[in-house]
Amino acid sequence: MAWAMQWLAWHPDWLLVYDNVENPDDLIPYTGALHRGHHLATSRRTTGWPDSAPTLTLGNLDPDDATMLLCRLVFKENSPTARQQAEARGLAAELGYFPLAIKQAGAYLVQNRGISLDTYRRRLDAKLAKTAHGADVERTIARIWNVTLQTLEGADPLAVELLHTVAWLAPDDIPHSLLTSPGADPDDIAEAVGTLAAYSMVTDTGTTLSVHRLVQTVLRTPQTADDTQPTRHLQGRDRAEQAVLHSLTPPPSQDTTTEDQWDNLTPHLVTLAATIPSGHNNTALTAAYINTANRLHQQGHTARTIPLMEAALAQCEQVFGDTHPNTLTSRNNLASAFLTAGDLGRAIPLLEATLAQYEQVLGDTHPETLTSRHNLANAYRAAGDLGRAIPLMEATLVQREQVLGDTHPNTITSRHNLASARQKAQAVQHGSTATSVADAAPQEPSTAD
Repeated sequence: MAWAMQWLAWHPDWLLVYDNVENPDDLIPYTGALHRGHHLATSRRTTGWPDSAPTLTLGNLDPDDATMLLCRLVFKENSPTARQQAEARGLAAELGYFPLAIKQAGAYLVQNRGISLDTYRRRLDAKLAKTAHGADVERTIARIWNVTLQTLEGADPLAVELLHTVAWLAPDDIPHSLLTSPGADPDDIAEAVGTLAAYSMVTDTGTTLSVHRLVQTVLRTPQTADDTQPTRHLQGRDRAEQAVLHSLTPPPSQDTTTEDQWDNLTPHLVTLAATIPSGHNNTALTAAYINTANRLHQQGHTARTIPLMEAALAQCEQVFGDTHPNTLTSRNNLASAFLTAGDLGRAIPLLEATLAQYEQVLGDTHPETLTSRHNLANAYRAAGDLGRAIPLMEATLVQREQVLGDTHPNTITSRHNLASARQKAQAVQHGSTATSVADAAPQEPSTAD
């Protein structure tokens, strides 16, 4: 990452594309530091962008293009009749001219030649009242989902099961092998994936598949209050969890899970952690979240651990209680991840609360209390609040010298960061722009399991 940022800083005329941005603030470390090229972000967010950033609302297809696309998908090289064109125009309007919806409707009609466009549109109308949740686009996808899966239920139940499973995994690069449970026939899985691809519910490469994020959003949500199988989405969740845990179990000929296995499964573990249903927990999976978070932190990707840390903290609070040392460790590590990600609005309040609990439970000079105090001081410094940062750094240094010794690595880190903060305060006082020395280990994770 550091090398790439340096290269981009030295070279002009590049283009960075940020796909599916959920929080515009996530781009600040890059847009604020890199000025010799171009930044392009795609997002469903319409607000929160800087005033200086030109924005363009893409919208959906216009009616003529939507009708033409639908006819091309359904009739291929054949010319539709005037009546078929009229039906295609009506269906395209019903789908809100949304490209993904038109693609999936076209795929359904190709697979079911005996159903006309008008018949399909009437089936969508019948599903409208049962899919009232979400935004207009989500409601449209939900209606298509209902019609398609109703057909697939009878033709290929395994395909429906797989679709509910992949809804909870990372949207891209899902290996067929991950979906092949013990005792399952890989050929059956491949055929089921092929069926889903034929209906444009997934994109298949032959060894991996991808699913649209919006389709996943709909599949993770119970469709209706009177759904005949209201727990279908949760059954898919359970299968996704078991698939990941099975893939993390080393075979008899192998002692441990390999680094490549962890790397391949990390996106799916992060997605599972970020989409936990309310009240749901899985002890074995929580252990995998913690292992994955530790690996990402060691690799320098601490900001990516936030969903994993949040899931681990929720499990600790549920199992151990609010002030158990394991819970405090988990809370401190989550706060450190927020700090690394630059999210001071969530980092500082969490660090303040955690420090108060550490002092109450473990005492004022326990090493974990000192770590928490060190991290809070660095959060204040990152927020530019040197008036609170420096006194806290001074107190932490004195206590570390007393508890850990004068040459302990944590003591040296505290001394270094205090010197850096004082240098910055002096520069601010004199209006200087001198560069201060770099901090060593600006925040520290807790060490308890």
